[in-house]
Amino acid sequence: MPRNVIGDPPFPPIVLFDESRDFTVNDLERISRERPDGVSICVRYPEGRENRGGYFFHFALSQERVGEFQVFDFERRPVKIFPAASLVEFINHCTGRRFDERVFVLCQTELNFLKDDEPNA
Repeated sequence: MPRNVIGDPPFPPIVLFDESRDFTVNDLERISRERPDGVSICVRYPEGRENRGGYFFHFALSQERVGEFQVFDFERRPVKIFPAASLVEFINHCTGRRFDERVFVLCQTELNFLKDDEPNA
């Protein structure tokens, strides 16, 4: 059971990506142009009920590194900065669309060690 309840997305409203194909750099660029202040996307396959879940990603153009993307968690805490192509590889790996060895290692050695804040007692 998760320690934190998932709240509202950091960049509402959520953009749905209901496709059976890989997420692409063109998709990332298009969505970023449409939502320049940040976007919360839910990547899912097209099959299933209307209100099904998916894989959530929250990102905005980095204020620190030109042309790169800052990824956030649901509490809008910064997680990692990625170049566009690396963010696309990350999204496709995490959603099970395309295995990527570098992303696998990144998740195993860095991202999986991030912890939620301890719940208030």
